[in-house]
Amino acid sequence: MKEEYLSGEELSELISDIESGGLLEAPGHMKREILERQRQRERQIRRKLFLYSLEVCAAGAAAIFFIALSTFLLSASPRQPGPGRRTAGVERQLKSIGEDSGRLTAGVREFTDGLVNY
Repeated sequence: MKEEYLSGEELSELISDIESGGLLEAPGHMKREILERQRQRERQIRRKLFLYSLEVCAAGAAAIFFIALSTFLLSASPRQPGPGRRTAGVERQLKSIGEDSGRLTAGVREFTDGLVNY
């Protein structure tokens, strides 16, 4: 594709037209619309950051809760197995805790994704 340039005469005519007529003014509402769009983008970014922070805090709180719960359940076990061995009951409890934490984090993620897409 060949670019076409203005000839010297056309360029001089364009320059004189601009100098004599001045530049076109932008519509009065244009500045307001641009600033409003920018504000909306900033709000959206702040909202996403807040929701991400909320998701991280909820995941951290859930992790701390489940660590404390598993510690409590292990210490409340009536029979303490030897080092490195776990009873079947403890294994079931830990598996249940893992499943519950997975559902909880999935629920938090779904909730925050819903808020972001709102």
